[in-house]
Amino acid sequence: MNCYVSKENVIEAIEYFKNAGFEADDMLDIYLLSKSQGVTTSFPVTYGKQLSGEKRDDCLKSIWMLGGLFDSSEICGKKGLIFPSGFSKSVLYQPGTDFSGSVGRVRDTIKQKNIPMPVYNNNDSILTLRTNYRELLTENYLKGNKISLSHLAAWLFRFTCFDFESKPDERKFTRVIEKAVRKFFKITKNDYLWLFENDLSQKRISPADSSISGAEIRALFTFKDGEEPEVQKAPDTSVTQNSIIGREEVERYLALNGDNPSDADIFDILKTKKQIVLTGVPGVGKSRYTQQLCDNPFFTHTKTIQFHASYAYEDFIGAETLKPEGNGTKVDTRKGVFLDFAVQAMRALEEGKEENYLFVIDELNRGNIAEIFGETILALDRNYEVTLSRTYEGVSKFRLPENLYIVATMNTSDRNIAFLEVV
Repeated sequence: MNCYVSKENVIEAIEYFKNAGFEADDMLDIYLLSKSQGVTTSFPVTYGKQLSGEKRDDCLKSIWMLGGLFDSSEICGKKGLIFPSGFSKSVLYQPGTDFSGSVGRVRDTIKQKNIPMPVYNNNDSILTLRTNYRELLTENYLKGNKISLSHLAAWLFRFTCFDFESKPDERKFTRVIEKAVRKFFKITKNDYLWLFENDLSQKRISPADSSISGAEIRALFTFKDGEEPEVQKAPDTSVTQNSIIGREEVERYLALNGDNPSDADIFDILKTKKQIVLTGVPGVGKSRYTQQLCDNPFFTHTKTIQFHASYAYEDFIGAETLKPEGNGTKVDTRKGVFLDFAVQAMRALEEGKEENYLFVIDELNRGNIAEIFGETILALDRNYEVTLSRTYEGVSKFRLPENLYIVATMNTSDRNIAFLEVV
């Protein structure tokens, strides 16, 4: 059964953003857009020419979901976008640009506004967040407020079709909405401390048999003369934007307990981020998750190790060894388990083999992370090539190859993890 966010909830969301007091500036909305694309201080996103067709289409869909004034039965040329921070004054986003070209305009906006307010590190349109981005956004754009997650979700999914087995009550519908919006914006627990007000339990969202229309949305704004959106009915559905959350995904959201992600969610995040840390108290399923990943046919080669108090750099990266030579010995080197596995993955990549490598670190918090990784910890950024302190079996430089995936588990009930912050 197809369900939609009720018109009443969408209208309430629009009124909320009109009166929320956020700075009427595109940067807060573009940060939310970038967050949906996965940007962090170490994981880059781009709106430049580097975007492939598929990624560009995905970005365009996200822009439509965050600001589109036209529904899935319509197409739009110019003047078809308005982001939530612009609701109070009906300020359109880049009104002189066709909707199809809005991805490039996001790039231009960031380039222009990032100079006086540097939220991003901008390396030829490859963007990562600066370390002080939270402080900048809080002080200059949020103005000490948080964004209501219930109202943001109602606006974001105003045109989205949710496929339920039978009509849900408000509780079930809101539960799916909450999981969907958290996935869309990749929301972490830290985000609730500064960015989002997690009010979905108090402000439930009602299901409806039909969605609000683009025309009804546009009627809620007062546009200046000449700024009316250029919208028309689509000749066929192949040229429209649409947002559908299918039956399988809805059932998965309903089945989830608390904050625990599903196996599919973990796998999807790992494929995107290349490395993840699974945290939790004993018994929540961390070991089961890692075993599921090891058994996944996506990975051609897997390796599992366990950190402990005496685990060292020499075990992990490399060490000097003594080898007999003539009547004496000579100093030689050997690769540690992680460096050896990474070298295998790199060789497979260079040889054109379609092989993926999974490296699992159990009990991450039991080892001294700084000592075990040494200088190679910089390589976890995936943007760095590290010069090793010594040459180990001919390897003097180290970079994590794209076909190497890393999963670590961490016991949050262990007092030894106080020194490590996982983002």
